[in-house]
Amino acid sequence: MIERTRSSLFPGAGDRAVFRLDIASAMRDGVLMLSAAASLFLAILVAAAGLLETPLGLQSWRPWIPTLLALTFAGAPGGPAMIFGSILIEEKETGVGAALAATPTPRIRLAMLRIGGAVLYNLIWLPIAALAVLGAWPGAYPAPTAGLALVIVSLALLGAAATLVLARLSANRIEALAMFKAMNVFLALPCALFLGAQEAWWRPLLQALPTGPALEALYAFDQGATTVGLMWAAGAALYSAGLLGLAVAFARR
Repeated sequence: MIERTRSSLFPGAGDRAVFRLDIASAMRDGVLMLSAAASLFLAILVAAAGLLETPLGLQSWRPWIPTLLALTFAGAPGGPAMIFGSILIEEKETGVGAALAATPTPRIRLAMLRIGGAVLYNLIWLPIAALAVLGAWPGAYPAPTAGLALVIVSLALLGAAATLVLARLSANRIEALAMFKAMNVFLALPCALFLGAQEAWWRPLLQALPTGPALEALYAFDQGATTVGLMWAAGAALYSAGLLGLAVAFARR
């Protein structure tokens, strides 16, 4: 009884085998990896520009750093969605999912591994991206650490939700790639919050989108409204948790 409980709480040999299979499946598809890393490339570009700000005379970029960081963050949920969603789709296409169902690792645990991987993906790289961009552009975006942490958590949860939705709606990996591109545009729409007035009639519409509360929090930090930003960031985390719950229910239909 004790051994069974321990195996349910900690990664076992079956979990590690699935994890290695997922990595191998993702790494052999160059298009998949390039698509998933799009927002990472943007973060690298913005950080590199910051390091060359003085030599290249890029001081005019400074007012745009919050918007560029928001654009980087907005694309974050699509990365794990493309990787883990494509893996789930491939399992449906090839019948691997049925084979894995016959292993000692339960189907629900397989799903939890993919959800956990999608969350972990952004919990690792988003803080690195934020540190790289803000470190390269000191003083360009005075966001509180707690606020950024809440935004990162919200986007990590949203990445897991996007993974399940992408896998559920796509019949094959070609459809998944097309849907991934549309999803990235959809998730990036709230970046317009940085460009419009507070009284704009369309602002509540963008705030209601999946990335809307998180990007509204980033906008509030940019405007110096720290308390308001923290409220939006906390709301974003709760909103993403609710969307993840809906995505799980949708995926199980």
